[in-house]
Amino acid sequence: MKQPILSQEIVITLQQLEGIGNKTILSKIGGIVSSPITTLDDLLSFWGNLKGKKFEAISNDDIKEANRIAKRIISRAVDENVGIITYYDEEYPDILRQCTDEKGKIDAPLILYYRGNIKALELPGIAVIGTREPTPNGVKAGEYFSGEFAKRSFNIVSGLAVGCDTTGHIGALKVNGITTAFLAN
Repeated sequence: MKQPILSQEIVITLQQLEGIGNKTILSKIGGIVSSPITTLDDLLSFWGNLKGKKFEAISNDDIKEANRIAKRIISRAVDENVGIITYYDEEYPDILRQCTDEKGKIDAPLILYYRGNIKALELPGIAVIGTREPTPNGVKAGEYFSGEFAKRSFNIVSGLAVGCDTTGHIGALKVNGITTAFLAN
């Protein structure tokens, strides 16, 4: 297995820094790293070579504090049985790695926190979404169609909102299908 260019701990550390967002991490940091950054010392050494007001405004103490927070996040994830995959890990789903913004630039989620079988994302998926207040017939239809797609090995996907999203998951679960809920943040 290939070592990622940025370790999970480092990616989570970077996310804790004021003014450093996903796009900066993906393009301005991950895009220029020549050797893996896996430890706090690696990050501090790399950071000293970055140019620009945004980077220069962040001190070593800021980075060390961000790393303490990152370690707490990772520890809590382990305690709660939550997996972590970053954009730089081999296991990161290809379909998400290809997400782009309206200008065609890479805009993939940087970190996935998950429970369950991450391999479900390799299945063809179909999204079930809609109103939060479906009619009784809408609920029946959502469960029926979701169940039919699930029987045919589709992963039923939604944002887990009440209403139509929920009917999709229920329909899939009634036929022992696969279902995935994406939650923001």
